[in-house]
Amino acid sequence: MGFSQSVKFGNMVHYAGVAPLRGSLKNLQIISEDDMAGQIEFVLATLDACLKADGLTREHLLSWTIYTTDIAELSTHAALLAKWVGPYRPASTIVEVSALFLPKQKLEITVFAAVPPGGCASDLVTS
Repeated sequence: MGFSQSVKFGNMVHYAGVAPLRGSLKNLQIISEDDMAGQIEFVLATLDACLKADGLTREHLLSWTIYTTDIAELSTHAALLAKWVGPYRPASTIVEVSALFLPKQKLEITVFAAVPPGGCASDLVTS
C-alpha cells in the first residue's frame, strides 16, 4: 500500500499503525474479533517485538497515540496499558474514530521511541 510500518530517522524510531491484524493484504485476519482486551494484548506483544528488534525496550518510549472505535470500552482496559508501560510513561493521545481498517478492529497504536546514545542494535531504516 506504499508505506512502511516502522522508520528509523536519526535517534528516533516510529512504529505506525500497530494493529491486531495478521497476514498479508490478500488474507488479512483480525485477532480477537470484538474483544478489546485480546486486541490490546496482541498489539502490546507486537510492540514489544518491534522494540526488541531495534534493540530498544519500553523505557525508550517517548509517545504513543491510541486510536480506538470505543473510548469507553478502552478505558475499562486501561490497567492493561498502564501495566505494560510500567514506570516509563510515554506522552499519550487517545483518539476515538468511527472505523479502523477492518470492521471488527477496535484499536491501533502508533509509537515514537528514542534510540539511546551509542545507537541501537538494528541498522534497519524501514521495515
